[in-house]
Amino acid sequence: MFIGHYGVGLALKKADKRISLGLLFFAVSFIDLLHFILVLIGIESVEIVPGFTKWIPLTGNNPISHGLTGMIAWSFLAYAAVIIYGKIKKEDSVSSRKTAMIISLGIFSHFICDVIVHAPDLPLIGYDSIKLGFGLWNYPVISNALELGMFFTGLIIYYKSTTGDGFTAKYGLIILGIGLIVFNILIGIIPPLENVKITYLNMLVLYTAIIAAAEWLDRKRI
Repeated sequence: MFIGHYGVGLALKKADKRISLGLLFFAVSFIDLLHFILVLIGIESVEIVPGFTKWIPLTGNNPISHGLTGMIAWSFLAYAAVIIYGKIKKEDSVSSRKTAMIISLGIFSHFICDVIVHAPDLPLIGYDSIKLGFGLWNYPVISNALELGMFFTGLIIYYKSTTGDGFTAKYGLIILGIGLIVFNILIGIIPPLENVKITYLNMLVLYTAIIAAAEWLDRKRI
């Protein structure tokens, strides 16, 4: 899943407006960012398998980033990190726990979203464990309708939860959303580069740019 993750991030803004959208986008895409890095340094692997699903022809061995046990662990680590950061900053403990819960929920939501669309390639525990995935990517119209529905729902919730004046504040995220929608469609139409590491390096840059853009645009609204 791609744009659907950002729909979750947008919706989570309603839970606590103190959390920046950039941080929420980072949370919901953290697992993919981690996967890109682990593939680039050779710890996890991915390969192009034409026809693996009708939409995305990629599969891999990724228990550290995309395994169920791994995602639970990363969610708990994020929760602990936010709590520790809150204590260092001497923040209110209730607010700190709320922030920690939202961030960890954002990270774990990645697994819930991915297991719906992936073919069975999400490990339960380790490299040789049972693989999970309902395979909705084999039904591109339905999977894309789901992702777009999630994104638009999140965008509506975000706009109803925040306010802002000026063109950038009112339309900036809509323009960013149009770009994300176009890319979401293109990734299933245009064949990926044969060199997976170059593809992942480009994706790492793209995801970072999306997070930075969300952070900047969110500052235009309150």
